Amino acid sequence: MGLGKTLQTLAFVGALKARGVPGPHLVVAPLAVLQNWVNELKRFTPGLSFVKVHGSAGERDRILSDRAVLD
Repeated sequence: MGLGKTLQTLAFVGALKARGVPGPHLVVAPLAVLQNWVNELKRFTPGLSFVKVHGSAGERDRILSDRAVLD
């Protein structure tokens, strides 16, 4: 813990965006740190858009269809 893995990953994804590499990019994280990822995304990479997908299969389907993530 505390080694900067989240920030390093966000910097990498931000660099991909800056170089024009099309997304979406998938980050898989344990539920226990999911909100931390959201907080860090907002704090360090406000230019990146994201969708937090979690819950049951039905809930995940609803989140994805509501946001039209897979355009």
